[in-house]
Amino acid sequence: MKKLTIAIALLTLALIPVACHKENRIHQFQFTATTERPQNDDAKVRLVDERYILWEYDDEISIGSNTSGDDKYRAWLYYSTPDNEDWGAYNGIFLTTLPENSQYFLGLHPASDNNIISAGSGSAFTANIDVPATQTYRNDSTFDKQVFPMVAWYGGVWDNSSQSTPFNLDFRSLASIVRLQFVNGTGATSAIRSITVTSPDKQLNGLFLVNNYNTYDPYLTGLESSKRSVTIDCGSSGVAFPNNKLLTFYLVLPAFTGRDNTTQYNNLTVTVTNTSSQSCSRTIGSVKTRRNGISYMPALSIDAWASAPTPTIAGNGTEDRPFKVYDINDLKYLRDCYNSGTRTINGQPITANTYIKLMRSDIVLTQDNWAAGIRNFEGHFLTMNQQSNPGITNTYPNVPLFESIGSNGEVVGLTVKSSGSNTLTNATGVSPFCTQNDGRIIDCALTSNPSNSNYTISIFSSFAGICVTNNGTIQGCRCDARVQVQSNKNFAGICFINNGTIQGCQASDITLRDVTAKAAGICYQNSTTGTVKDCYFAANITESTADWGGIVYENSGIVKHCYMSATGHIYTSKGVGGIVRNNIGASSLVDYCYVSGPLQGRSVGGIVDSLVAGEVRNCFNSNTAMITVTTASSVGGGLVGYVKGGQVNNSYVKEITLIRRNNNAVIGGLAGAVTGGAFSYCYSYEDYNVFYGTSTTATYDHCYLVDGSQAGVTTVGSYPTTNFATLTTNLNGSGNSNYSTWVQPNASSAPELDTYQE
Repeated sequence: MKKLTIAIALLTLALIPVACHKENRIHQFQFTATTERPQNDDAKVRLVDERYILWEYDDEISIGSNTSGDDKYRAWLYYSTPDNEDWGAYNGIFLTTLPENSQYFLGLHPASDNNIISAGSGSAFTANIDVPATQTYRNDSTFDKQVFPMVAWYGGVWDNSSQSTPFNLDFRSLASIVRLQFVNGTGATSAIRSITVTSPDKQLNGLFLVNNYNTYDPYLTGLESSKRSVTIDCGSSGVAFPNNKLLTFYLVLPAFTGRDNTTQYNNLTVTVTNTSSQSCSRTIGSVKTRRNGISYMPALSIDAWASAPTPTIAGNGTEDRPFKVYDINDLKYLRDCYNSGTRTINGQPITANTYIKLMRSDIVLTQDNWAAGIRNFEGHFLTMNQQSNPGITNTYPNVPLFESIGSNGEVVGLTVKSSGSNTLTNATGVSPFCTQNDGRIIDCALTSNPSNSNYTISIFSSFAGICVTNNGTIQGCRCDARVQVQSNKNFAGICFINNGTIQGCQASDITLRDVTAKAAGICYQNSTTGTVKDCYFAANITESTADWGGIVYENSGIVKHCYMSATGHIYTSKGVGGIVRNNIGASSLVDYCYVSGPLQGRSVGGIVDSLVAGEVRNCFNSNTAMITVTTASSVGGGLVGYVKGGQVNNSYVKEITLIRRNNNAVIGGLAGAVTGGAFSYCYSYEDYNVFYGTSTTATYDHCYLVDGSQAGVTTVGSYPTTNFATLTTNLNGSGNSNYSTWVQPNASSAPELDTYQE
């Protein structure tokens, strides 16, 4: 049957009258035509599930060659296999007639008398294509191929002795698809007759010049600047528009830039007219489109015809059909819904089961358009699953995205790209992400605006990357921002004050400038009810003038299963604790933590710099260069710098290097200056043969110093000397069953830790 179809086609072509130069012999050409393969859910000519296009039987294209001048030829598709799921089968055999000495070919789709191909010398062509002012209605699953212009180019040599030399014209799109959505909020069923979109400055229909036709990035240049509107015609009977229902329409707009760039349409006016000739309009601030891509305009709620529509948002708030945020207008509408007394979205009450999804990564919050954050957020705030994590850029950190997240609120997978500066001095602190969290913040991040690698967030207040005060859960979050904190202000990569749980978070690639107060990679102040666990620090802090805690600055709660990676370091002129700077709570605990990166400061503790109260247990420091600055008052300890109280239990230091640049500095393999507290089941293994720098009233139980040659063990005080084997047995004895877990200092050996590594 297929062969019969082709035979009929050939016979048909023989009868086709063509205009050509008489000196050229006309031959029948057989070739295939393909379209670009979808990438990242790009859309092409005919839309199927917003992704695929197919060539269809009887498709028709305009075609010309370098010998055809401005003659017009047509080619028809006579064979295709669209039912095959293999993309390579979406091809068709096109048949046409062209001069036999043709070498270069140019094709335009769809075929039209207005789509003109004129050949120049060599491979040069001039191509003009017509974009119609009226487009037909298309629904969610299909897309009319005849309205979407495409261009294809071929350069090669064919065999004169063969009349069936195969050619392939690879068609590329010349336009973008924009999806429009409307919600009927009038209370009555209606019908949409037409939708007109008007641009104040860009041509939307008429004749266009095709540029870069022989590259992967063709684009259009308008030739009729006055034609600035396009209309979707829904027919005389219109498209049924039931009350409280959402309708989807697809619009084709010209692409003025290539594949890797965007065309931004500013202040597009959308006018919707019903079958009773009533209409309403709305102006859209900006819509970014790109060749082949689907762009989304904000959903328009029509509450009354012949009047300006009220704001709304696409979707219905369920997990399957969440409310969708496409631009700043959607985000502001969402904020106003949460901050109002009624707390409804599209008339629906906000609950813990309200779902919201961020659809774009180009939303920018400024001092002018974002005067207040979202208050008491409930429900689920999600993002699209893309390689490039959709984010929101906040250029004014004084006003966060969320002022507060309620106990029934959850934010998942969101990146806030911060840039700009704040001018107010806020004693509590600022965060461009969230001020207070009582719910859950999961897998979120703060980063600097990636469009400018030299841009710095200038902060005149204490700063937290994800949240100022956490009373809920922050899990799997990270901070890799470039921050400039002004003098005497504090910094925390994730949270400033933690009264809840911070789990599986990291601080890496942080760049800080001018910090002269206090800083922490994860949490500044961990309260008596706070827990920080499974977190790590892997940033490189150089030439800092702040007091530092790699994980927590001030701890009164629990810090567990945390570590500082060997890929990170902290060099400061002040004090630094690899895990905690000050441990002060009577019942506080630093448990199962370790450090393997170098530290430098005026006072240095491998795990805790200043132990005032609480307990450090099951911790170790390994392969770390510990360096103190050149002052007589410097203090450094492999585990703790200053021990003023509390307990250090079941912990050790192995293979570190202690360097003092002033002979009066106080350093010790396990501790520096000890003026109180108690040690049990601890040992230090290093070349200095010093367990502590100075010690007064502390007590020691089963504590040892192993010298660098492993030849023997030196005890502290009057405890008996023993050998290394006996020491290992003691350390694996009562109260020390997990010692073997910590022998190898790497992330995978820390329980629950490897789950959260990137």
